[in-house]
Amino acid sequence: MNKGQILIDKVVKKITSKLSTGALLSLLAAFTFSVMNMMTKEAAARLPSSEIVFFRSLFSAIIVFFIMIKGKHSFKGHNVPLLVLRGVLGGVGLLGVFYTIAHIKLADASILLQLNPLFVIIFAAFFLKETIPRNYFILLILSLIGCALIIKPGLDGVNSFAATVGVVSAILAAGAYTCIRALGKKNNTYIIVLYFVVIAMIVSAPVMAPVFIFPNLKEWPLLIGIGASSALAQLFLTKAYRLEKAGIVSIVSYTGIMFHILWGYLLWGETMDLYSTIGGFLIVASCLTLSVRKLK
Repeated sequence: MNKGQILIDKVVKKITSKLSTGALLSLLAAFTFSVMNMMTKEAAARLPSSEIVFFRSLFSAIIVFFIMIKGKHSFKGHNVPLLVLRGVLGGVGLLGVFYTIAHIKLADASILLQLNPLFVIIFAAFFLKETIPRNYFILLILSLIGCALIIKPGLDGVNSFAATVGVVSAILAAGAYTCIRALGKKNNTYIIVLYFVVIAMIVSAPVMAPVFIFPNLKEWPLLIGIGASSALAQLFLTKAYRLEKAGIVSIVSYTGIMFHILWGYLLWGETMDLYSTIGGFLIVASCLTLSVRKLK
């Protein structure tokens, strides 16, 4: 048996043997995030993406606040400037994420947003002095080729712009995740999330104000559901990373792409064209390669 097969068997055994609580929570997080994005796309049929970001953050903040009160978690944040920077990067990135989801196919959006691990490596190497994995730049080039195939520059102006915004959002998310790693364990998970959602509200409010549309009776449940599913998915994912290796969590999280493909097809009749399929394969294969190497 060659080394590649041994590594694959190791990954499969690790995920399926206990089906570890961490892996299961990662799967639940991937599904819950897909539900959130599905509701986001439905709400974006009439509501501006900035308004969805605002209400998503508002309802998430309420949920996290009450969890902190009930659990008697500290509201004191350490390294506040870095907490604020994480919130700004995450908030601006979230505006881009929801804009992308509103304007391109759900599957394409989900694949582009999976790019952030590749950019985390660059930021972590530059700011945290972490080592860049071998062959990383080859994988980055393959992923960028995949981006170009999904974005299709020059073929569809609106979709190309929205897809490009999705890539920029992935870069901003990578910056936010690097901030979280830099913050270390001095801040509890809830205070990091609370800073994020409150700042996301502040960031989105001035963008929302000129285009605000009062939600109707169908849209209020969607907005509440987006906020609740977001908070739930964050808690699932945070717990998963505490119970399982980051490589395993990352690998399982890619099941979210399949959920997005399913929602897109069932609700809007969306299918991936040949260019997006090839591009998606290049991006996912590159990111999975990095995740699997973490298990060695």
